[in-house]
Amino acid sequence: MSTNKGSGPVVGERVKSPVNRQKMLKSYRSNAVVIELRLGSDKYYPTFQFRDGVLINQVGDINQELVERLTGMVRETDLLGCHQLKWWITSNDRLTPLPGESNSPSPLHLLNQYLPPESTTDDILNEGGVFLAMIENSKALDLLPELITQ
Repeated sequence: MSTNKGSGPVVGERVKSPVNRQKMLKSYRSNAVVIELRLGSDKYYPTFQFRDGVLINQVGDINQELVERLTGMVRETDLLGCHQLKWWITSNDRLTPLPGESNSPSPLHLLNQYLPPESTTDDILNEGGVFLAMIENSKALDLLPELITQ
């Protein structure tokens, strides 16, 4: 898994100031739209959530929904990010395999198919809705309780 450590995501050329990066990341965290993993005093932010240094809106929507569903299920809030990440990387049998593939994909695999890391803002606007609709229509979020008990 590739992550960014410390003060937050690398935000490319759009936000050059570290102060602006910190403000943006603080806003993401306060709105529960970004996965944050803590190891001691260090914070890590999985990079799959970002394209060109900016949070993918559809990923933020899903992360926010995951937090809402997890809030009543998880006692230790420090583990929220771990459970969110587990949902993203676990094969989900409610998701339809992609053409030419036989196994159920993980939500992260689908994200990378529809919005590869080199995606532009226009790509996200065009394909992001397709990705989000696939997740919502499949009821893939409903498998969250099963993942937590594993």
